[in-house]
Amino acid sequence: MKNNANKYGAVSAKVSAMRGKMLRDKDYDALLSKGTVPEIAEYLFTSESCGSHLSSLRSGEVHRAQLEYQLGRSFILQSMRLAGMIFGKERDILSLLLYEYEKENLLAYFRHLISERDAEFFFAGNDFVRVHSAVPYAQLAACHSFSEAADVLSETQYGALLSDLLRSEQPDYNQIERRLVEHYFDCSARLIEASFSKEDASVIVKQLEVEKDFRNILRILRLKKFYPGEEISKYLLRGGHRIRGAVLQELLSARDYDAALAVVQQTRYGRYFSGEAFLDNAYLVYLERDSRRILSGGGATILCVPAYLNLKRIEIHNIITIIEGKRYGCSREAIVQKLVGYHRRG
Repeated sequence: MKNNANKYGAVSAKVSAMRGKMLRDKDYDALLSKGTVPEIAEYLFTSESCGSHLSSLRSGEVHRAQLEYQLGRSFILQSMRLAGMIFGKERDILSLLLYEYEKENLLAYFRHLISERDAEFFFAGNDFVRVHSAVPYAQLAACHSFSEAADVLSETQYGALLSDLLRSEQPDYNQIERRLVEHYFDCSARLIEASFSKEDASVIVKQLEVEKDFRNILRILRLKKFYPGEEISKYLLRGGHRIRGAVLQELLSARDYDAALAVVQQTRYGRYFSGEAFLDNAYLVYLERDSRRILSGGGATILCVPAYLNLKRIEIHNIITIIEGKRYGCSREAIVQKLVGYHRRG
């Protein structure tokens, strides 16, 4: 415990201070009362949580894409700031931010290609991640097809990983996603095990395995619901914490969506799979509760960093959810149903 206090005391104190500036219920109430994106932006400009990160935007001329872009940049900056406070080999956690950045941006980019929209795609990030990432983002943004993207990525680690899928006649986004996510998990686990003590590494890797569980559960449920008869196993991630072996086989052999959901509800994750919005938010609800549990423990551990960043990611999710709900004229009740952790904050 004393060793952890020495290693992670400063970053834990910083996390506590940053957490105190996050949006609370009263802020979400205020955002929900706004009628337009500029009104939402105006409120965020004055908030402790977002104000300093949105200073480059001009009041009254803000669009949803601009807000999302700036919030994404702020998340990366905060991640780097916290990682920079960790010393020794553990500081290699900065590389995890690059893996995460590359994964999420590539997935968003491939979704953009599938949508066949003419609008230019903008990659989130800042100079640090652009300089240290091997992905040629500027060239990629200029591509208009999967085959062009394959050419641009050919000299990166993603070339060999995705080439056959990107050059296929009909690229399968689900398979692209599975490979990218699995690659991210594999790289992250290797880096964590090489950089942290065995005790710290096992705790962090467990979090990765739990995320695999949720991803696999949600994939099975979605395919059972929307694509009955589809071969599911080819889309699943390897490994996992609890959803494997007999439990996984029972899920795969369930006759339909309802039967599969019943199996899930008998597992340790069952509490997160109820209500109308769980297909979208189950893993975020788990993260929100688990992250608050970690931060409420009071100890100085390496987990305080991912716990805070999880809560920050959820905050951004909630802001974008409110903006999207307002844009499409959704009722307050419909928007609130999609928010994660609302009415759990002080």
